[in-house]
Amino acid sequence: MKGFALATANTQAYQEKLLEIAQANVQFAFDFSLRLATIRSPTEFFAVIMEFTSRRVDMFGQHSKELSAYPFWRIEPPRELTVLPGR
Repeated sequence: MKGFALATANTQAYQEKLLEIAQANVQFAFDFSLRLATIRSPTEFFAVIMEFTSRRVDMFGQHSKELSAYPFWRIEPPRELTVLPGR
């Protein structure tokens, strides 16, 4: 029963993290569109694209690290569920 409680807690925390990431992505998209709307020259367009591409790659790396920290694969099933009856 302890494994189930741990899995439930991990799942809830994971879902909260996914919502946080979604919110960050929406904010990023809003900032990007706002900057694109205020561009005055073609060279500024490329500078904005480079800036936001770099920021997006950094965000992706950070989110990947955060999501990989959740221990879903480390949960050990109880011994009584993994042993055949009579052994």
